[in-house]
Amino acid sequence: MDEVEYKKALREFNSLYVNFSDKTEKALEHLLTFSRFVFENDLILMFENSSIRYPRNEKIPSALAAHFMRLGDFDKAIHWIDKALGINPNNEINFINKICWIAGRCEDPVQVKSMFETWGRRFADPLTALASPLKQRHLAPNRRLKVGYVSGDLKNHSVRYFIEPFFKGHDRSAFELHAFMTMAPDQVTTFLKPLVENWHDVKNLNDAGLLTLIRELEIDILVDLSGHTEGQRLAVFAQRAAPVQVTWFGFMQTLGMKAMDWRLTDWATSPPGSEQNYTEKLYRLDCMAAYAPPLNCETQYPSPHHSNGYVTMVSMNNTRKLGDQALEVWRDILLSNPNSGLMFIGSDRDAERSHASIAPRLMALGYPMERVSIAPRLTMIQFMNLASIADFALDSFPISGGTTTFHALWMGLPILGLDDPERGGMSSSTANTLRGLQFEQCVAKDLQDYLNIASSWINNSSVIDELRSQCRPALESCAMMDHSARVAEVENAYRFMWNDYVATATGIA
Repeated sequence: MDEVEYKKALREFNSLYVNFSDKTEKALEHLLTFSRFVFENDLILMFENSSIRYPRNEKIPSALAAHFMRLGDFDKAIHWIDKALGINPNNEINFINKICWIAGRCEDPVQVKSMFETWGRRFADPLTALASPLKQRHLAPNRRLKVGYVSGDLKNHSVRYFIEPFFKGHDRSAFELHAFMTMAPDQVTTFLKPLVENWHDVKNLNDAGLLTLIRELEIDILVDLSGHTEGQRLAVFAQRAAPVQVTWFGFMQTLGMKAMDWRLTDWATSPPGSEQNYTEKLYRLDCMAAYAPPLNCETQYPSPHHSNGYVTMVSMNNTRKLGDQALEVWRDILLSNPNSGLMFIGSDRDAERSHASIAPRLMALGYPMERVSIAPRLTMIQFMNLASIADFALDSFPISGGTTTFHALWMGLPILGLDDPERGGMSSSTANTLRGLQFEQCVAKDLQDYLNIASSWINNSSVIDELRSQCRPALESCAMMDHSARVAEVENAYRFMWNDYVATATGIA
C-alpha cells in the first residue's frame, strides 16, 4: 500500500464530499482501492455516511463488510454485505463471501453444503451446461498424464508449504507437470518456478483465455488449490477445462459445483458418513498432504517462562478466525491465572492498526489489558521465532488454524486445540493434526476442558517443557513429512481418477 497515495485520495474525497458530483464519486472509487489496507475510525464514519449519500454504490457496503469481518465483527459484516447484495444481488464475490462467512460459524455441515450449492446453481452450473465439449483424449489407462495445478497462492502463502514436496517429488516419467499461477508472483514464486517444468503466469488471462490455454495444452487432470479464495478460477473449472477435475487442500469445505469431480481428503478430515457433506466425490488419502517447513528456521528455544517468571500464551491465527466463544474462554484463562499473559499477532504491518483491529473487542469482553500484547504482522523469520517469547499457543475457533499449527509444532511450540467433530474441516484441522501426532492431551473436548487444560499447563509449567521437547520430533516422524510416501499416494489417486474417467468414457464402467 502506498501511504502517500492513500492520504492524497482521502484529501481529494474530503474536498469534494460536501457537494455531490461525478468527481466526488470518482474520488470515492479511488479511496475504495485502499480500503482493504486502511480503515481508520474517521474513514469508517465517512464510508457509513457515504453509503447514505450514494445508496446505489455497492462498493461502499462491500468495503465496510470486508473491514468488519477482518475485525471479527460478524454481525456488522453480515449487515453490510446484505446491503451490498441488496444493491446488486448478482455480485458473485459478495455472494460467496457471505456464504463463506456464515459457513465458518455454522454447526450443520449439510446446511453448509446447501449454501455452497446455492452459489453453484447460480454462478457455476449454468457455465457447465453451456460449455463446449472437450477434445477426445487418448484413453490409454497407463500413459503419461498431464497434471495442472491452478492457484493464485504459488507465492508467500500457506499453500507453498504443502505443495512444494509434490512439485519436487512427482515422477516425471509418469506425469508432466503444469502450474497456472493466477496472481502476481513474488520471491517465493521465483523459488517454486524451477520445480515445475511448465510454468504459466496467467494473471492477465481472463477466464476464456485460461480455459482455451488449458484445453490447448490437453491437461488430463486439473487440480484446484484455491477453492473460494482470492485468485480462484472456478469459472474455468465450471466450463470443463479438463476431463478430470480435482480440488484439494486450498479450501476445506465443499465448493458446491457440479463440474468439480473429486476432492482429495483423508479419513480424519472426512470421516465415514461425511460424503453427504460434499458435492465432490471423496478420494481419501491416508494423509491429506505433505508439509515442508519454512527455510532457515531450525533454531529451537527454551520455554521463556524460565526467565520471565510467568507463562505467555499466543494466538497465531488471523483474528477473523476468532469467535466470541474463543475470546471469552481465553479471557477466563487470563482471569483465572494472574501469572499468565496473552499475545495476539495482528494482520497489519502497522502496529497501531493491528492494535485497533482487535483491542476494542478485547476491552468490550473485559480482558485484563495490562496482560495482553498485540504485535503487528510478522515476517516469516520473526513468526518462526515466536517460541522464544511464548510458552504455548492457543488455536483459533470456530475456524481452526491450518498452516500455523504445523509452523508452531516445528518451532517447538505446543498448541491447545478444541475438538469439534461435528463440524469437520475448518473447525477440526488442528485437533485432527494433534491427534495424528499422539498429542491427545492437547485437545480439549469442550470449553470447560479447554480452560482446565490451559490452567493446568500454566500452573505446572514442567508440562509445557515436556511438550515443547516433543513437538518437532513428533512432526518430523509423522506421515506429512514422509514426502515420498505422500507423493506416491497422490499419484496413485490421480491414476485411479484417470482410469475411472477412461472406464466411463469407453463404456466399461
